[in-house]
Amino acid sequence: MLIKLPSASGSKESDVTPESIYLSRRTLLASSLAGLAVTALPRW
Repeated sequence: MLIKLPSASGSKESDVTPESIYLSRRTLLASSLAGLAVTALPRW
């Protein structure tokens, strides 16, 4: 099996994605999960 090792000159994940986009993605995921939880509740 061939195992690829990252080169020392490769970029890190934090260099690729700006922090503001990463944080807004987390907010979007949290909001989506909250909306899904609300729709899963039984309606009385």
